[in-house]
Amino acid sequence: MKKSIKTKAIAILMLLFSLFMFAGCGKLNDTLDDVLGEYNVKSQITYYSGEEGWFGKAANGELIHSFDLYYKHGQKPFAVGMSQAISGAANLESNDYEIVDWVLVQTDTDGNPLFEDEEKTEPKRTNQSFDFTKTLEDGKHYHIAAVWQKKEMLDIKLLDGSLSFTLTVDGAEVNYSYNAGDIISSVGYGTQTSISRISNPLKTGDAYTFLEYYADEAGTTVASWPIQRNGNGVNKVVYAKFLEGEWELLKEASDVRKTFTSSNLKGNYYLCNDIDCSTLSALAPLSSFAGTLNGNGHKISNLKFLKTKINDGSYSILGTIKETAKISDITFENVSVTYKTMKSGVANFYFAFSKVENGAQIENVSFDGGSMVIELGSEFTAQNIMVGDEWLLTNWMFGGFDSDAEYTGMTVVNVTPPAAPAED
Repeated sequence: MKKSIKTKAIAILMLLFSLFMFAGCGKLNDTLDDVLGEYNVKSQITYYSGEEGWFGKAANGELIHSFDLYYKHGQKPFAVGMSQAISGAANLESNDYEIVDWVLVQTDTDGNPLFEDEEKTEPKRTNQSFDFTKTLEDGKHYHIAAVWQKKEMLDIKLLDGSLSFTLTVDGAEVNYSYNAGDIISSVGYGTQTSISRISNPLKTGDAYTFLEYYADEAGTTVASWPIQRNGNGVNKVVYAKFLEGEWELLKEASDVRKTFTSSNLKGNYYLCNDIDCSTLSALAPLSSFAGTLNGNGHKISNLKFLKTKINDGSYSILGTIKETAKISDITFENVSVTYKTMKSGVANFYFAFSKVENGAQIENVSFDGGSMVIELGSEFTAQNIMVGDEWLLTNWMFGGFDSDAEYTGMTVVNVTPPAAPAED
């Protein structure tokens, strides 16, 4: 049967794409069959989107729910909207659904498709999936229909508290506000069955730092990735926790090493879990700490510190605790520090800190286990520990006080104190 090109404009566009044709496709009064014959087209597929989706809009604005795609001898079919993307009229769209399969349409004895409605917009589907891996049979006209399911998303909700911040978008300031339980982001699965971990679910500038995903709204179980889709059209949910302000998150030994690379710490540091630092080489003690360290009830274990070639000054693991410092809810377990001096000189040696300035906040901080070793030069004096040749251990834990007993904001237990130097 002859069909004019004018009435099959979409088919011609798809023919041009599927055959990868070059410029010039015949005279304007050629029929579709003329063109198909010229390019040795042997098979045809009519794709039906169903009411859930469409292939674009007609000139009158109506949605297009079917189109024809023609193939040369030996071609394999396109899985439109699934494994292969087709441009032009084959863009398969839907608002609330995603395509999961193409199935064969029921046909009569003459190969004509059967429909559920008189308007012939909804074909009668079979349960047989169409095989896109096989080469099409010459001379055959296939009728296939899309199978849809409710579009599934991974909803990311705010775990607790609230977020309120302003970002500049396209040159204008936009205010954002979220409360606990609000959806802050939704991610689609697309054609995948799972979603891998998303590094940051929400851009907040420097107002907040994303901390972790949780599987439950109580925040007791960390979410396990990848997140598998339900497969039933119901969205899965994970909960995101944020910290106000900019924070460096300490999750593993390398984070701790990076933190102690700077001798003067001024940033905000949050301990996400217990960290074993036994694999790290010895680090340099701090000169001062002026930032915030929130241990979140966790511990850092097996840290080693080393300072050599000392000739004067005051030394300790945390250095001077500045007036702006806040250290809380952390345990340093089995931490050792070694000081090695020059032949002569005078210096102070402490375990935890050298001094605490007024205004510094230290709460629930402890050193549990470890050791302090001082290797003194023959003419060197550990001023805070030695009176003449007498070795006194009344003020070796905390600096800035007459004795260790005077400071109660930090505890040091089970730490081996420095031994008196061997006599020459």
